[in-house]
Amino acid sequence: MEHKDTVKNLTRGSISKALIQMSLPLIASQFVQMAYNLIDTLWVSRLGIEAVTAVSTAGLLLFLAQGICMIVQTGAQVRIGMLLGKNDLTQAQVASGTSITLNWIIMLLYVLPVLIFRHSIVGFYHIQNEVIVSYTVSYLTITIISVLFMGYNYVLLGIYTAAGDSQTPFKYNLVGMILNVILDPVLIFGLLGSPALGSDGAGYATLFSQMVVSLLYALRVHRDRHLFREGSFRSRYRMSWEECKIILRYGFPAAIQTIIFAMISSVLGKMITVYGNTYIGIQRVATQIESVAYMTANAFQVAMTSFVAQNFGAGKDKRIRDGYRVGIYLMLVLGVFTTLLFICEGRPLIKLFFTDSLAIETGTDYLRIIGYSQIFYCLEVVATGTYRGIGKPIVPAACSIIGSLLRIPMAAAFGCVTGFWWAICISTVIKGLAVPILLHFEMKKESLVDSPHKKKTGIRV
Repeated sequence: MEHKDTVKNLTRGSISKALIQMSLPLIASQFVQMAYNLIDTLWVSRLGIEAVTAVSTAGLLLFLAQGICMIVQTGAQVRIGMLLGKNDLTQAQVASGTSITLNWIIMLLYVLPVLIFRHSIVGFYHIQNEVIVSYTVSYLTITIISVLFMGYNYVLLGIYTAAGDSQTPFKYNLVGMILNVILDPVLIFGLLGSPALGSDGAGYATLFSQMVVSLLYALRVHRDRHLFREGSFRSRYRMSWEECKIILRYGFPAAIQTIIFAMISSVLGKMITVYGNTYIGIQRVATQIESVAYMTANAFQVAMTSFVAQNFGAGKDKRIRDGYRVGIYLMLVLGVFTTLLFICEGRPLIKLFFTDSLAIETGTDYLRIIGYSQIFYCLEVVATGTYRGIGKPIVPAACSIIGSLLRIPMAAAFGCVTGFWWAICISTVIKGLAVPILLHFEMKKESLVDSPHKKKTGIRV
């Protein structure tokens, strides 16, 4: 691959260097997002537990939207990575244009029904406090529009990481985060002559920041002559139905995995309200702290997927196996670190956000219990990234869905708030064991790996 301005060849050179260089900007992007989430939560928490609960409840719909975004993001990343590994730039350009058009269609099909039925959706949670209900509906109305731009940003992230370019998404996400950090206090509390919008201000800050990031991406795409076709707007984004089918085949299982996970989180959120509405807000803050682990791991998973997809397209099976081993070693370091952090330092972290003794105790319990599962989560994401890169996303998706579904009966059986935390922990351990074990057997045998451009490949240890 000689398209050095945009495409980085991940099929040659040091594996550890390639993975680290690819993953560091992605990890930085995730920390930028995490920093925004924490700062946003910090500002909103100053408005009271009602505002935090409202934002948390609406956030479950945004998390569901992220899962839908992954349909095209993951599918495009895998497909384009394979084509670039095969050195088929022309077809990669077709896939890039198709993925953007397909994404806009899918996002509109999600956003419009949520806007129309937002009152009924919020009513699903049976929140008794009318103030929280009002805050939630208002915040959801604003932020659901940002999903249109978020989806566009996600698919461009997939396209550029498929080409080994993880720096561009980092730069644009950084700009968005800085804007969000500035706008949050201004719009929430009415600084610099702005009206005090409360939790709605956080929603408007998110919307404007996503729009700016989308504008930056659009300008980059307009100048890009490597990953996108030249010509008119219509020709650059004309859909190929064959590419649509391939992108959906690679992306749909990953999206279903995330969507069902979001739905399960919604059910668990509804179950938790039996013990009090404030527990949703407490869990939101604790999960934002936990995101230091899963955002880092998920960023590495994206890098792993691109690495494996390019090498799969190039037919370099041994390099895939070696890359998987390197990924395991790197993620074990993260898993051990976050395990110790959450178990030993959970209380000081929670006290940064709460002064109420019940919130501190509950949040500390959450981090301590979740801490026991961190190593297993890291193992799962490395194996999942490898599975996706070779075009077999169904296996890790099925494991994740089954493991996550177990949380509901386990939480009900435990019958207490900490039981919900243990249900999450135990299910994460199950998934973290199942996916790597299945991948081990997949790589140990002679495999027929589903690929749109080659018949057979042997992935053998």
